[in-house]
Amino acid sequence: MNTQRKPIVATLLALLSPGLGYLYCGEWRKALYWLLGFLLVSNLCYAAMVYVDIHPTNVLLFLGGVLGFWLCQLAMTWQMAGRQSKDYVLRRYNRWYWYVLYCAVVLVLIELTYPAIWNHRGFRIVSGSMSDVLQAGEMVLTDLDAYKSSPPERGDVVVVKSPQNTDVLYVERCVALPGDTVEMIKKELLVNGASFAEPETVNYSDSTIKPKRDDFGPYVVPDQHYFMLGDNRDNAWDSRYWGPVHEDLLVARAIRIYYSSDWSRIGLRVE
Repeated sequence: MNTQRKPIVATLLALLSPGLGYLYCGEWRKALYWLLGFLLVSNLCYAAMVYVDIHPTNVLLFLGGVLGFWLCQLAMTWQMAGRQSKDYVLRRYNRWYWYVLYCAVVLVLIELTYPAIWNHRGFRIVSGSMSDVLQAGEMVLTDLDAYKSSPPERGDVVVVKSPQNTDVLYVERCVALPGDTVEMIKKELLVNGASFAEPETVNYSDSTIKPKRDDFGPYVVPDQHYFMLGDNRDNAWDSRYWGPVHEDLLVARAIRIYYSSDWSRIGLRVE
């Protein structure tokens, strides 16, 4: 029986799961090192994407780091398999079911590691409610733990469930907190009687004044509720129409754009 390790098989296994090609070649310790290395490198690169504010360098660091690690592993796995003796002695773990078990363990480790450290999730922007901060079709990274220990602040861009249908998600800007008095007079937003410090991204496309959209309040935000508005004020579906959002409907805080058809926007922090 020919037991020589085939480079193409080892490389394909390494492509399937980090370190699996080494396991195939009888190097279980090196397989473990590559697996741990992958978890470390991918997390460090992910941290660079989240915290480095030089775009699109932050996203490229993540993609380049992970891709570079994987290519290095593939090349070294191919080389190792080519050096193996033709009379390679099969180990107990050189069975298909051990390979399947290894892949299962890797998946479990990834599922346990990433949510425990980051607990982030990507969302696709489906409307222009938050343009120019977020454009329709872009993908935004969000922090699912942001509001588990502290409430939203005025100005946060938040993913919320619709009070009308909790299966529907919106991305809006929090403008008023529980107990705040919010009103709008001829498109000017007032919170607690003072003009709200609007970000430069807030825009109006219609000069006409319409009730409810451009003139409403004063309205006192109930306890445990938050008032949300889209930056694209004249074309946003927000708390002016479906009311304040209960704290139980807060999903995540938007962090960073990780995909856009406009490459100059990739990696931008959501503010």
